[in-house]
Amino acid sequence: MDIRKGGFLAVVIVVLFLAGTLLMSLLTLNSEQVRNDYNTTVNITTEKYGLLSYNEQNIPYITFNTNITHVNRTSISLLWFYQKPLTNVYFVTGHSVEANNMNSVKDVLHNYIKTYEGLKFATCSPSDTVNLRDSIIIISTGRMPQVIYKNMKDIIKRGNVIIYIGADIDYVIDDTGALVETHDQRSLKQTNYDWEVKKGEWNKIIVKENNTVIGYMLNIPLAPDKVSRLPTKLFTAVIYNVWQEPITQKTYTFKDSKGYLTLYGLPAKMSHGYLRTIISIISQDKSLYRIDDNEVSYPLVGRIYYDDINVLKGKPFDVSMKLRAGYLQPVTLIMSLDFIHNNYVVDSEQLATIRLKQVWKSTSTVQNNLHPGDYIVSLRDQYNNIWATGYLHVSGLYVTLNEIKNGNGVLWVTIDGEPLNGIVDMYIDDTYMGTYKVSHGFLSVKLPKGEHDIKFVYNDSDWEFKFNNASETLFDKYIKYLGTALVIFLVVYVIFRKRKPVMYKMIVPKITEKKTKNKIVRKGDIINVFNGIYHDFEWNVPLPITVREFMYGVQKYLDNNEVYITEGNAIEILNKLIHEGVVVGFEDYYMLKKDAKICNKDIKCNVIKRKVHDLLISKGIQFDEKDKYTKTRDLIIFYGSEYTTSLDNIQTVLRSHNKKIVIVFNSISDKNAYMKKVITSTDKSLLSLSIAISVKRIILLSIRELEDYV
Repeated sequence: MDIRKGGFLAVVIVVLFLAGTLLMSLLTLNSEQVRNDYNTTVNITTEKYGLLSYNEQNIPYITFNTNITHVNRTSISLLWFYQKPLTNVYFVTGHSVEANNMNSVKDVLHNYIKTYEGLKFATCSPSDTVNLRDSIIIISTGRMPQVIYKNMKDIIKRGNVIIYIGADIDYVIDDTGALVETHDQRSLKQTNYDWEVKKGEWNKIIVKENNTVIGYMLNIPLAPDKVSRLPTKLFTAVIYNVWQEPITQKTYTFKDSKGYLTLYGLPAKMSHGYLRTIISIISQDKSLYRIDDNEVSYPLVGRIYYDDINVLKGKPFDVSMKLRAGYLQPVTLIMSLDFIHNNYVVDSEQLATIRLKQVWKSTSTVQNNLHPGDYIVSLRDQYNNIWATGYLHVSGLYVTLNEIKNGNGVLWVTIDGEPLNGIVDMYIDDTYMGTYKVSHGFLSVKLPKGEHDIKFVYNDSDWEFKFNNASETLFDKYIKYLGTALVIFLVVYVIFRKRKPVMYKMIVPKITEKKTKNKIVRKGDIINVFNGIYHDFEWNVPLPITVREFMYGVQKYLDNNEVYITEGNAIEILNKLIHEGVVVGFEDYYMLKKDAKICNKDIKCNVIKRKVHDLLISKGIQFDEKDKYTKTRDLIIFYGSEYTTSLDNIQTVLRSHNKKIVIVFNSISDKNAYMKKVITSTDKSLLSLSIAISVKRIILLSIRELEDYV
């Protein structure tokens, strides 16, 4: 082996060594992200619930015992209602007028409801409704059945809520299925003597008797073009009890949880009500959907108040307590405050020894050794009698290194997730650095290289963090291991340097020159090229083409194969037409902008459609290509992107076909982004899609995964 070969081998070894170093670094970085997705658990049980005092208001809370691991998303909503929420759903069947596809609506709604623990679904005849109590009665017969019309007030008085999908009640359906005129002038869209209509998506009707509200009815006008949306709309009405607006509502979204977990609602001046908890836990292999309803109240004789409800970590605060008692003789009590976080007493402070007969009022200063978070504050005596319970939130200040810019570190400073605006004193490794102004959460400061302790003092509270302004970069790694690499290079070079070189001869043929000439190409010519390609390939709908297919079209449809075009020329022409708004492109595919409208007006969607087209042809699978999707014998394939997938089209097909639905994405990252959008969205319209994905009715795949799936 000659010197050049030895040197080349040395270079190869060094490169492999450095590449291995880089690979090991990447594996080390990513190792923390790897988890075992096969140990999914979705257990959650309710431990306790109630109301807590919060100055002059109350806050609902609920404590769970959880074991939720390796899931995609956990969502828990707390809705505090005046009246007891309804859980029993009855779908009225029987004679109907101009009410098509209602069986499909019923079946899809039933599938939604049976997914949730705590809800019940059944069908009934119009005459059965007169015996129902505390139920949701859905009437989808186009016109109201006469028996329900005659007994409407009595039905509503028994705690039922009617959801009527249909027209006004000037005509009703009798027990033979015939229309009967009622001569009732009460329009469902107007206010009358015992109706109060709040117009909107639902036309909420407040039913009264002697000016007293006795119940509610919802009216959804029957619109044939919106029938496909009815199941989702009705399901939303069921789980959110939309006829009664909640006193407060709050939603928590997170992933895993293990152990006790306490969630808190929002405050209101109410001391009683019903807490509906909507639980949705979604994972690839296990999911849980449940609704819990619990009556909540504040029954204690004492209350807890704060002079400043914005309590910072480490900063002492004042707490006031008021309570009333009814002792005939004074009693001696030793009062203490317990601070409870997720069902555990994490701190306790003894207040005072008091003599109590009728009332007691006191203010104490709490030293505050609490970490940021939410707490139940419990006022108790030495006999463990609870006199008052309150809610306390301790705010947390958080600092992260956002970026290194011009030698300075840009820090992101927040309090409870909100950007901080204020003045802070900063210390690094116990050295005072000065006073800084944090504006909209950003703070730019000179940071020393390496790992250090940083302390902020804000509003008399201390906050300590660790940061690293010099994690080892790729360049640092190369410098670190450069000495070792050079030693390897020298060893290999010395071993092989005395070999005699081998000579090679290369014969290069002379290439003849060919004269070329320029040709002016107009927009109309390019449009003809695209249309000609569509015709030649016998596509039912326009699809994006590749650069080489475009070159083929140019040579065929411009001057009978006498035009010579390079790939560079083709790309230059296409990019110019993109700039002029005639052509759109993605990756190595291009199409006329006017043709892209067929697939959600998005070139990316059209490119996915083309890739699905080519894949099915290569697999020998017969298919029918529609504007919005491709249908095979077993599948309906939608072309998805994280921005353009048409929810309405998917839901319509979901209700009208028994085939499995596949949404295909250009890449795995696009698929994951769309999945995250669905499972983290609070949009109620995505609920049915989320459920369909969790029960494998809809499959999300990348193009590469589809190749193995079909």
